[in-house]
Amino acid sequence: MHQQQSAFYKTFSRPVAKCALLAVLVYQLAYFGWTKLEADEVMEERNAEITKLEAQVMSLQATTREAQTPAAAAAAAAAAAASGSGITGEGQGVEGGKEEGKGKGGSWWR
Repeated sequence: MHQQQSAFYKTFSRPVAKCALLAVLVYQLAYFGWTKLEADEVMEERNAEITKLEAQVMSLQATTREAQTPAAAAAAAAAAAASGSGITGEGQGVEGGKEEGKGKGGSWWR
């Protein structure tokens, strides 16, 4: 009985291994192809959404430019220029914060 099993495995182990390896390879190729197609589809949908939103933004900007009077545009520009540093807020930049700590004798990190 033991010799019969040994002969069976000796005869059929290599073909079974080849079939299993080939099946895994085919599965991986099919899986890779499927995920690539899915990713391409998602990218197309996102690009279409971005294009649609960009067109919407352009149309809204055009309507606000048309509705805005020249005096209101000048006032908005003056308000933007008067705001100063803009990002840091309250007119205090990064440099201002460093110099403030130096004169008071505070610690180095202020």
